[in-house]
Amino acid sequence: GMGENFFFVFSVIPAAAALPVVLAGEASAWQVALGVVFISGIVFFLLSITGVREMIINAISPNLRIAISVADGLALGFICYPVIKLFSGRGGEVQWFAYLLAIILLGYFLFVRVLV
Repeated sequence: GMGENFFFVFSVIPAAAALPVVLAGEASAWQVALGVVFISGIVFFLLSITGVREMIINAISPNLRIAISVADGLALGFICYPVIKLFSGRGGEVQWFAYLLAIILLGYFLFVRVLV
C-alpha cells in the first residue's frame, strides 16, 4: 500500500542515489532502487520456499515475540493518546512530555522500525 510507496521514495531511492553507479551517471537512482527491490523480492521468495524463513522465525523464542508485540502495543498507545486528545479539542489536558514521547515514538516507527 501507501507505506511501501513512502518507504521506497524516502528511503530506497536516496540510498540508491549514493551508490557509485548512480554517481557516475551510468544509471538513474530510481532504476537502481527498483532493481534492488526486485532482487530482494527474489531472495525473500527463495528463503520462503526453501524453509529458511520459517527456521529464522522459529529461532526467536516465543517470550521474545510476545514481548515485542506488547512493546509495540504500548508504544502505539503512547502515540495515539495525545493525538486523540488533541483532535477532540482537549489537547491542553495532556502534558508536553506526552507529546514529545509521541513524536519520538512515531519517528521510531516511521524511520527506524520500517528499515529493520
